[in-house]
Amino acid sequence: MFNKSTILTTIVALSSSLTNLYAEDTSPASAFSDAVEEDAILKVSNAVADWQLANPYEREDWDWTEGALWIGLMAHVHTTGSEKYHRALLTVSEDLEYNMGPRLSFADDHCVGQLHLWHYLRDELPKQISPTKKVMDLYTDRPHDEDLLWVNHVHLREWAWCDALYMAPATLAMLHASTGDEKYLEVMDEQWWKTSDYLYDKESSLYWRDSKYITLKEANGEKVFWSRGNGWVFAGLTNIMNELDPNSKEYKYFLKIYKKMAKKLAVIQTPDGHWAMSLLGQEFYPTPETS
Repeated sequence: MFNKSTILTTIVALSSSLTNLYAEDTSPASAFSDAVEEDAILKVSNAVADWQLANPYEREDWDWTEGALWIGLMAHVHTTGSEKYHRALLTVSEDLEYNMGPRLSFADDHCVGQLHLWHYLRDELPKQISPTKKVMDLYTDRPHDEDLLWVNHVHLREWAWCDALYMAPATLAMLHASTGDEKYLEVMDEQWWKTSDYLYDKESSLYWRDSKYITLKEANGEKVFWSRGNGWVFAGLTNIMNELDPNSKEYKYFLKIYKKMAKKLAVIQTPDGHWAMSLLGQEFYPTPETS
């Protein structure tokens, strides 16, 4: 399911986070190596996973903040084969009774469905897919005809902000992989096109966060593209493509966007290997952003 080069990029970024975690601790950061080598990467990624599991966030396990962690651990298990972390993830799903968040059409609440479906694709137990399928059936069967202008809490009903392209589409792609039902792929494709047509800037090969940002400019005259939001889109593309037939038209469409974004992101990466919080305004945002 997961591309190893993507996992490597994620873990290298996590190593930066881990250094910060230990900055005030008596344990020296030098306990970890920044070498891009298998043993060094595994040591860092295991330490990050152990710390996160031992220090749970204050949000519910179905929340998007946790969903992103579970997806990272899923990649770790896929790459390493660790039964320890597989068991930890299974416990999360079992404790949630394989349910997602409470808001029917809110993309953030669909994110954790990727964890449940990951278990189903391994074990094929009906309880692992039923709650996610029930919610996503209600979602796919209703109209999605609202304008994406950021008003009236539209994000609770539509993919009106770029983060949503990480949270929900891969869940639909995994449902298609799990059931073979084309409707999940069709709705995902339609909704992605709708959001991309609205928020993707072809000139820059980047996504605006939402409609409020489309007309904003930095002091240097550049457009405002939120770093973390584009990180969500870029990672989401990878997660979707991992579930698609490489010969399908959908895969080719997503790969085309992925390559365009990759080319742009490589050009605007800062000399220290990070990105500015506003991607085209490095001089105004010195705080490093790893997303």
